[in-house]
Amino acid sequence: MKALAKNYQLKEDRFGSLESTKKAYSDNSDAYPEYADGLTGGRVSEVSLFQFHSERRFGTNDLETWRIICPNIEELLTHKNSLSILDVGCGVGTWLARIGVKYPGSKGIGIDIVDDFIKKANKIAEDLEIDDRFSFEHGDGTLLTFDDKSFDLVICLHDVANNTPDFKKLIYELHRVARHRVILSVHSIHGPRTCYVASLKEISNFKQHGDICSFIDAQGRQQSLFSHLFTAQEIQEIVSRSAQNILDVKGVDLLSSRFEVTSGSQVPERLLILEQELCRDIETINYFHHIVVVSRP
Repeated sequence: MKALAKNYQLKEDRFGSLESTKKAYSDNSDAYPEYADGLTGGRVSEVSLFQFHSERRFGTNDLETWRIICPNIEELLTHKNSLSILDVGCGVGTWLARIGVKYPGSKGIGIDIVDDFIKKANKIAEDLEIDDRFSFEHGDGTLLTFDDKSFDLVICLHDVANNTPDFKKLIYELHRVARHRVILSVHSIHGPRTCYVASLKEISNFKQHGDICSFIDAQGRQQSLFSHLFTAQEIQEIVSRSAQNILDVKGVDLLSSRFEVTSGSQVPERLLILEQELCRDIETINYFHHIVVVSRP
């Protein structure tokens, strides 16, 4: 693990650096919660947190990810009464909010590089009355200040690693501070095109060149993000350098988010069944929206 921490040096580029990625998210932070989490006006309730099949493009994606998270939490809770969790790249705190509402024996911290997300996350925790157990603060996943094995579970979901230039150091840090489990999801190499911060319908001049994604956002601002798209083989190899063992690798959302969701529409059940049949198929997994890796540090 020590070798991994120093064997990857980022070639810094002002287009696609961590700072330019932070700027893209910060500039679009007001609209992002609705785009990514379906939180209209940033409002959330215990009911809306779990409306995965609402008229939202990423509803199925989040539902399948949640179905991976819950059994891992429940397994860990069979051995202890409380569970400490770290969410790296927490956004507005939706995942920890779900965990906090469903599992009263949980507590945790979320970190993100976008200050506005942290403010929104703490407000949501306060509204849900879980702010006595969950807090959110500014932090960089490649420079975690926590001691080794500080948290029972560490999660890092939905494109955080894709947008982190030093993603190998990030994955090392996730495992360093985890005690029992790490759940990581990444955008796959053949998943739907994305600019991460907004719908492609709302932007223009979208380009993906190598590990750089660039576009003009809805307000006419030029944006550039680091955007590394993973294969299942690559992400497994990186995780295996820090993990004791890999417990599961699964594709999430092969078809659902590729369709435009309209009022009253629903993803056909047969497509969802097909996804479940193919989600661990080695020839298909790189075409899923996200690849989820569950590991033991």
